[in-house]
Amino acid sequence: MASHSTTDTSTRRAASDGRSSVIDARAALRDLGEAMPDVARVSRGLVTDAMRAIERGSDDRLTAGATLSLGLAIGLLIGGAPRLLIVMALTPAAAIGLQIVDRQRGRRSHTSSTT
Repeated sequence: MASHSTTDTSTRRAASDGRSSVIDARAALRDLGEAMPDVARVSRGLVTDAMRAIERGSDDRLTAGATLSLGLAIGLLIGGAPRLLIVMALTPAAAIGLQIVDRQRGRRSHTSSTT
C-alpha cells in the first residue's frame, strides 16, 4: 500500500508542477505582450536614426559598412549560424546598398539633365 501512496503523491506533485509552469508561462507571455509596444516604438526610432546616418554617410563609409556587414554574414554562414542571424547581419548591407544605388541614379540623372 505504501507504493500506491507514493505514486499518488508523485502524480499530485507532477500535476501541481504542471499547473505552476502554465501559470508562469502565462505571466511571462502577458509581460511580453505589455512590453511589445515599447519595444516597437524604440526599434522604429533606432531604425530611423540608422537610416539617417546611412543617408548622411560618405560613399567610402557606406562601402566600408556594406563590406563589414557582408563579411559578418559570410562568416556566420560558414560557421553554421542560424539563418535568422545571417539575415540580420545582411540587413545593414541591404540598406546601405539601396542608398548607394539611389546616389548613383541621382548622379546619372543629374549628369544627363545638365548635358
